[in-house]
Parts: sequence; structure tokens; C-alpha cells
Amino acid sequence: MTRTGSDSSPTDISLGEMLPLSARRAPERPCFLFPDGSWHSFARTNSRVNKLASALRRLGVVRGDRIAVFGLDSHGHTEIVLAALKLGAVYVPLNYRLTRSEVDVLLKRSRPVALFHDQRYAELLAGVTEQHPGIRHSVTIDATHGEQAAEFERLLATGDDVEPPVVSTDRDPFALAFTSGTTGLPKGVVQSQRMIKNIVYASIIEYRMHRDDVRYCAAPTFHVSGVCGLLCGVSFGFTSLILPQFDAATAQRFMASDELTAVFLVPTMISSMLQLPGVADADYARLRLITYGASAMSPALLRRADGHLRL
Repeated sequence: MTRTGSDSSPTDISLGEMLPLSARRAPERPCFLFPDGSWHSFARTNSRVNKLASALRRLGVVRGDRIAVFGLDSHGHTEIVLAALKLGAVYVPLNYRLTRSEVDVLLKRSRPVALFHDQRYAELLAGVTEQHPGIRHSVTIDATHGEQAAEFERLLATGDDVEPPVVSTDRDPFALAFTSGTTGLPKGVVQSQRMIKNIVYASIIEYRMHRDDVRYCAAPTFHVSGVCGLLCGVSFGFTSLILPQFDAATAQRFMASDELTAVFLVPTMISSMLQLPGVADADYARLRLITYGASAMSPALLRRADGHLRL
């Protein structure tokens, strides 16, 4: 049974319990906002994650099993992460820019029992289950051409909207992520739930997060910054914009339409956004914070961003 009572302290609550707690607090608040303006509430997101966790359990996925994801950012990608947290399974993020030979190395080393992927990568992943027989289930996240529902949605339909029993703790692995492999083959790095939870808590404090925020983190979900950015929203109860990949025009449109209150970008993204026509004409009334990382920002670019985006 999920520990969401008033006697629970933050240190008692596992990452997998954060979503149902937020869904109880504000069920109709948007959890995920999408490029077309549609959204999923916290209640709907929690329901979908419950169904996915239930469906995976029926397929035999248990605590400690590894679930790999090779796809762009989407609600499906994030739901897989959240279902893994509820199951105590281990998320294996795969960089969608990898070649097939690189993917094979990571799959051989991580030994997942399930692989979720976008349809666009079906050709790249052709024959992957034959080459890696430990992968018992390969599921397409998004709909293929001419189909009414993706395999992912059909899988969800087999599950029950019931909160699974608490099975994971801070000591359990959250993810098995891989280094870039610049000095040799990529090395698997185990990220504990305690580590990720501490990053989430620190980010909520340091980045001045509020429950009425609408935030966009441009780091991809397969990166620790991206997944932690989304988990901040899930845990604290604010809305996260999910774009498949960073697109300067789309991100600027949401900023200029007064929907976003804060964004995380890298300097090259900020530079590309400042080159858009009309970028300096909007007032960005709700935008109160831009954080950046991954590389240094020149003083000239920082002054341009400060002037054009009117922080």
C-alpha cells in the first residue's frame, strides 16, 4: 500500500510514490503539456502508469529487471520510467543518436528483459531480439503508419489501474546509464534512487520551483538532467512541457505565449532562439527563470539573452 499519509516524511517516500502523491494532491492539474497544446493531468498520468506497471508485471517483469528505452522524449517514454519506479525495475536509457553497433554493445552489457523504442528506429533495430535473446519483449512506443494505436497503447490496455505494492527503496537502482565511451567502450553507471531523489530535492530548492510552474527542460530524457527535470515536476506537482526534441521555434512560442515560467537550455539553444524573427517583440510576462548548462556562455550572448528575453 502506498505511503501517502500525513505521517510520512520526504525521506520515507520512494520515487515511485511521488506520482500518486501528486495525483492525490492535484488530480486535475496538468502533469505533461505537449507541443499541440494538449495535456495529461496528474490523475490520468498516474492511471496510465499504473496500467503499464500492471501490464509489465503480467509479462513477468519484476523488481531488478532492466527495461531499455530507445526513443525521443514523449509521455510514453516518461511513463515507462515511472512504471519502472513503481515496479522496482531498472531504467536503461539509450541515446537515440547511437548507431546499431553501439546499441548492441549497450544491450549486451545491460541485458534488459524489455526494449521500448520509437517506430522511426525500427529499421535500425531490426533483428535485435534475435541478436539479444534476453529481450523477451520489444514494444513500439508510438503509432506506426496506418495503425490506430501503437503497441505501447495496446499494452496499456491489458493492465489494471491499481496502485502496485511498494517494492522499491532508496537503496534500489533507478537506472543503469552509460558513459559516452570517449576513452574506450561505454561503462555502465548505476544510479541509485537515493541519488536521483537527492538531485530532485536539491533542484526544487535551488531552481526556485513552485507548484504553479510550467517548466521546460531541453535536456533529453535519456540524460540524467532531462529525466530529473521531469521527475521534479512529477514529485513537486507542477507542469512539464515535453517536446520530442528541442525546437527553437516551438520552445520560443511557448515562452512568448506566457505558458512557461522557467526553462533549462544550453547556450547553443539560446543562441538559435535569439536568431528567430520577432523574438524581441514578446514580453515573456510569465517567464521568470532561465537556467543553462553543458557549456560556458559568453558575456555577449548572456547580455543578448537578458535583453531580448527580458528577464
